Amino acid sequence: MANGWNPVVIPVEGMAQMITQLREMAKAAGRNPAELEVIVRGNIVITTQPLGKDRWIFTGSLEQIKADIDQVRALGANEVFFDPTFSPDGETGNAILACMERMRRLV
Repeated sequence: MANGWNPVVIPVEGMAQMITQLREMAKAAGRNPAELEVIVRGNIVITTQPLGKDRWIFTGSLEQIKADIDQVRALGANEVFFDPTFSPDGETGNAILACMERMRRLV
């Protein structure tokens, strides 16, 4: 249906630029830019210690991931969904559920 965009592993600054471009292209095509949804996929990796400035979005300490969530919200994203599949928290069903509970508390 092409009613939105699903960015993955794109830094917030890049997402901001791309969202602007997406809305401009929609308008140029005669579409209502406000109807397009931005649904961000967060491939999460939770660490006990904060990671350095070159970390991927949604990786690091819970505080760093919370900051990423807040920044994505400020961009106007309609949703964020979290995927721990490729992290240590994705190794078992119980680990995934525990990870999702941590994410629920953050949001």
